[in-house]
Amino acid sequence: MIKELNLLMRILFDRRIPSLLLVFISYFTVYGWRLWHSSFFSVPQLILLLMLVGVLQYFLARMFLSGHRGKTLFVVTMYLIFIIVFYSLNVVDAFNVVQQEQLGHQYVRGVIISGILFLILAWVSYRKSSSNGFAFQNIFLGIFSVISFIVGWRSQITYPDIEAFQPHYKAIPFGNIQETPVVLIVLDEYASSKSCFKVTNDSAFFNFNKQLEKRGWIVKDNMYSYEGSTIRSLASTFSFNLSEAETFKDASSYHISTSKLMRNALYDSLFGKGVEIVNWGIIDLGAERPKQRLYFYPRNFLELLSRYTVFYYWLSGDPVDYNKRVLETAGDKINGLDQRSFMYMHLFMPHSPFEFEPSFPKMDVSTQSYLRFRQFTDDKMLLMVDQLFRNNRYKVIITGDHGYRDDLQMDYHSTFTAFWGFTNEQVAMVKSVQDLGSLVNNAFYKKRNF
Repeated sequence: MIKELNLLMRILFDRRIPSLLLVFISYFTVYGWRLWHSSFFSVPQLILLLMLVGVLQYFLARMFLSGHRGKTLFVVTMYLIFIIVFYSLNVVDAFNVVQQEQLGHQYVRGVIISGILFLILAWVSYRKSSSNGFAFQNIFLGIFSVISFIVGWRSQITYPDIEAFQPHYKAIPFGNIQETPVVLIVLDEYASSKSCFKVTNDSAFFNFNKQLEKRGWIVKDNMYSYEGSTIRSLASTFSFNLSEAETFKDASSYHISTSKLMRNALYDSLFGKGVEIVNWGIIDLGAERPKQRLYFYPRNFLELLSRYTVFYYWLSGDPVDYNKRVLETAGDKINGLDQRSFMYMHLFMPHSPFEFEPSFPKMDVSTQSYLRFRQFTDDKMLLMVDQLFRNNRYKVIITGDHGYRDDLQMDYHSTFTAFWGFTNEQVAMVKSVQDLGSLVNNAFYKKRNF
């Protein structure tokens, strides 16, 4: 018993032993105060996870102290894996903040710097693991954890209560017209034609507007979006415009994703009316899961903890493959919609990456690349319009969630919306992207009992 207790004390306080527990604790002291504001944060689950890491630390430390070369290398490898999972992404992001360059260049450089730091750490750990190799790392992580905890505690942000925000619902009259399926198509980061023309002086960017108007669509170029984030924009839209509340911009993104996407007013209203809800997008729509999850936000405690680790990328999908699959399959899905149904469809276009092989080879991240990809997106959408929406079976909304954000000459509040199957009077009541939830909801009557 005394021998085991001495061993435990050595495991806890011997600076030479690689400490998985310190790696995890130091990660949490950096981001714990942010995670605290999520409805998924759980102190009991955090304690349980710390205990599990502690048990793992205990057995790995015993292997390390055995002095066996094979076991030592295994422990060092596990330690380095923890470092990669909990720190490589942070180093990349920290480097990017310092650089303030174009997105593509800064991430390449950030990854290179992270790789060099990792190789140095791996070499030092391997060469010095039998003597004093982890003393420096453990001392650093200990000091780092204390400082991070204090700084995080002193700089906590008080977020407004998102449940206190009142929706700005608009009662848009539809009369007693026959109900039809409603299709909402969101084009991610779609800039208005006016914004594109401002930086290019090329009137070709108005061609999509003109072609739609020629086919009978109502087009609102320069449509206002309150938000510059997809999650915040659609959460507000699906909750009948929360953005008009002055402090909505200060609300926690964690609360917005869980309370206004996974539980939103539009879904509840349509479900209560007996409307079939089809999610062909990239975010949750109430209880309906997306076709593919491209925007990561936590759905449970473990996903919450993984938000700032490399798991963040593993839980997201490939946007290029997603765009292709959506365009290939949307036709069959739309044609199969029942009369009382609402379909949310989302294309990760013209958002970067600017690629759609083989018809659009990959381009670097720049305003010029974006503008070319936006025109390519217009062509794809016009083809869809001609194939699927020639008759009056549907009500269709094509909109951007917000405009282009990476060029100061282009106002990201300025996007685009086109309407099919709606009247001029109904469209006139839609003042922003965030009013579209009201338009969709009003298109369906209350559930009839026959």
